[in-house]
Amino acid sequence: MSTTNARTSLGAAFRLMVLARTVAWFGTAVALVAFPLVIYRTTGSAAATALLTAVESAPYLLFGLFAGAVADRWRRRPTMVVTSLAACAATASIPAAHWMATLSTAHVFVAAFVSAAAMVFFDAAGFGLLPSLVPRARLADAVGRQTAMATVITMAGPALGGVLIAASSPFAALALNAATFAVTAILLLWVREPTSAPRTEQPHLWRDIGNGVRFIYGHPLVRLLTLIGTGNSVAGGIMTGLLVVTAVERYGVDEDGGELGLFFAALGVGTLISTALLPRLSRKFTAGTIAIAGLLAQAGAISVWILATVPVLGVCALVVFQAAASTVIINGITVRHLVTPDELQGRVNTTARMLAWGGQPIGAGLAGALVGPIGLPATLSLAVGVIAANALFAYLSSLRAVSSQLHSNSR
Repeated sequence: MSTTNARTSLGAAFRLMVLARTVAWFGTAVALVAFPLVIYRTTGSAAATALLTAVESAPYLLFGLFAGAVADRWRRRPTMVVTSLAACAATASIPAAHWMATLSTAHVFVAAFVSAAAMVFFDAAGFGLLPSLVPRARLADAVGRQTAMATVITMAGPALGGVLIAASSPFAALALNAATFAVTAILLLWVREPTSAPRTEQPHLWRDIGNGVRFIYGHPLVRLLTLIGTGNSVAGGIMTGLLVVTAVERYGVDEDGGELGLFFAALGVGTLISTALLPRLSRKFTAGTIAIAGLLAQAGAISVWILATVPVLGVCALVVFQAAASTVIINGITVRHLVTPDELQGRVNTTARMLAWGGQPIGAGLAGALVGPIGLPATLSLAVGVIAANALFAYLSSLRAVSSQLHSNSR
């Protein structure tokens, strides 16, 4: 295959779908700074700020099974259009209520939950749509390119959010977030979705859910990577739930300045690094080795995040943490896409993501409950313990053996 063909073989429909999702992720990255800052300014409570992270993460745990099943039954592109519009309305209601002087803390929590719930169905449809738009031989490249393209743009999101907050308010950042959801819906209208093969059996919600769950449980590598992802997300929930609090209280960052956005932008830089590294790592190492190494790197980075007080060191620790965490996550996503039959893509990927990311609200909830009684450093240290235990489990399990088999078959 020529270089030109290799560059164009993913297709225009794939590129447009990636652009649409990237726009949505950009707005979400802007809101990543704004949402917790609205709560922190309003309540002054570290526990409430961490609880918001739990509320935003909870929809995947609550609706993941259902979303994956219905996404495989509905047309995927229209599902993405409708859910992006729902997220737009929920997010836009916050700055609108603020400007009308009717905003309450409960409103922020409800709007954040509704927006996040809409994006569960958006992501479920996207998981199923992606494999239908690209040749299966290029699927790993498509997953990596989608993540890389999104990350390049979302890196600027938190920084822009910080600038908007410094120049105006977090409500301006949330208004921008709502606008990006509207643009996403418009872009998706131009994506041509291939016609799905007719089903050979009548759809049945609980049977469809069961098929996805059984595939995950029955495939050793998918099962193990999903379990590892759960521990990974518990630690991530602790970190992100307390990121604003740590940056302000430990690193002395001005909550009204743009510097806070740089801490969130560091997460985007870390993800970008992981998308560049993973294809190279995947050619040399098995998925199991990559997962274990990623967990160990996270434990070291979180330790630095706890002990350091200089903002530059804190930002560097976040970059390394997110690079390692994203490597573990994208590693699992790529494996699932490769081994899952086309008709199960939505169910398997959304269910696995629900199980793997279900630890995030648990971690954020724990952070909110413990930060008051035991303090910030001790609560963050819990994330190190979770990651260390996860790495030990991965090392002692059959992960390395089953991933070696897949690695050998793919060579």
